[in-house]
Amino acid sequence: MLEVNARAPSIPVPDQSGAARSIADFKGRWVVLWFYPKDFTGG
Repeated sequence: MLEVNARAPSIPVPDQSGAARSIADFKGRWVVLWFYPKDFTGG
Protein backbone atom coordinates (compact mmCIF):
# COMPACT_ATOMS: atom_id res chain seq x y z
CA MET A 1 0.00 0.00 0.00
CA LEU A 2 1.34 3.41 -0.95
CA GLU A 3 1.39 6.21 1.55
CA VAL A 4 0.00 9.69 0.82
CA ASN A 5 2.64 11.78 -1.01
CA ALA A 6 4.78 8.70 -1.71
CA ARG A 7 6.50 8.49 -5.07
CA ALA A 8 4.77 6.31 -7.62
CA PRO A 9 6.61 3.08 -8.43
CA SER A 10 8.09 2.85 -11.94
CA ILE A 11 6.09 -0.13 -13.20
CA PRO A 12 5.79 -0.46 -17.00
CA VAL A 13 2.20 -0.71 -18.26
CA PRO A 14 0.75 -0.56 -21.78
CA ASP A 15 -0.61 2.75 -23.02
CA GLN A 16 -3.58 3.19 -25.36
CA SER A 17 -1.47 2.10 -28.36
CA GLY A 18 0.05 -0.92 -26.58
CA ALA A 19 3.51 0.63 -26.06
CA ALA A 20 5.05 -0.02 -22.64
CA ARG A 21 5.28 3.17 -20.56
CA SER A 22 6.47 3.79 -17.03
CA ILE A 23 6.37 6.82 -14.76
CA ALA A 24 10.12 7.21 -15.34
CA ASP A 25 9.36 8.13 -18.99
CA PHE A 26 7.78 11.35 -17.73
CA LYS A 27 10.42 12.44 -15.20
CA GLY A 28 10.39 16.23 -14.78
CA ARG A 29 6.93 16.62 -16.36
CA TRP A 30 3.45 16.86 -14.87
CA VAL A 31 1.55 13.58 -15.12
CA VAL A 32 -2.02 12.64 -14.24
CA LEU A 33 -2.52 8.95 -13.43
CA TRP A 34 -6.08 7.71 -13.68
CA PHE A 35 -7.04 4.33 -12.28
CA TYR A 36 -10.50 2.87 -12.37
CA PRO A 37 -12.03 -0.51 -11.58
CA LYS A 38 -12.51 -3.06 -14.33
CA ASP A 39 -15.85 -2.73 -16.15
CA PHE A 40 -18.84 -4.34 -14.47
CA THR A 41 -17.12 -4.89 -11.11
CA GLY A 42 -18.14 -3.50 -7.78
CA GLY A 43 -15.97 -0.56 -6.92
